[in-house]
Amino acid sequence: MLPTAAGKTYLAHLCIAATPRSTLIVVPTLDLMHQWYANLEAAFPGTEVGLLGGGSHDRTPLLVATYDSAAIHAETIGTVTAS
Repeated sequence: MLPTAAGKTYLAHLCIAATPRSTLIVVPTLDLMHQWYANLEAAFPGTEVGLLGGGSHDRTPLLVATYDSAAIHAETIGTVTAS
């Protein structure tokens, strides 16, 4: 585990960019879900980023979800494929 401001988000961006696969980011709170969403929108312009949680039920290859919503939809989350 890395401390705050150690570059975890930047490292995640590098992994997402280097891997041509769908990606699920799972976070504990709605606030973090929206923070990650905004961050990914800025880091990957032109790429559709989706939300799963807090009333959102998007089905995109780049998806940010809360723990609870990811658990509830675990059986179907993996059915989205990258385009």
